[in-house]
Amino acid sequence: MATTDWTRPFRLHLADGRTWHGAQFPPTETFPDGLIFVGHGESGPPGIIAVSLHSLFTGLNPNDPLVGARVEWPEPCPPS
Repeated sequence: MATTDWTRPFRLHLADGRTWHGAQFPPTETFPDGLIFVGHGESGPPGIIAVSLHSLFTGLNPNDPLVGARVEWPEPCPPS
């Protein structure tokens, strides 16, 4: 499956004021909805991988830092 889609960056603004950075990867044959990667820069694994933003926020423990997080997409880049 060839694609011309670009990986889209985003920020996650956590309820406690921290900001994590992520990317939404384009669809592939294996992952038709693409993939989400969020890097948090904290101890432990370097980030979180999910099959969609919806799945990233589904079934969270009430103490999970993602509870109440807001996604910020960048403004579209002007053509060069």
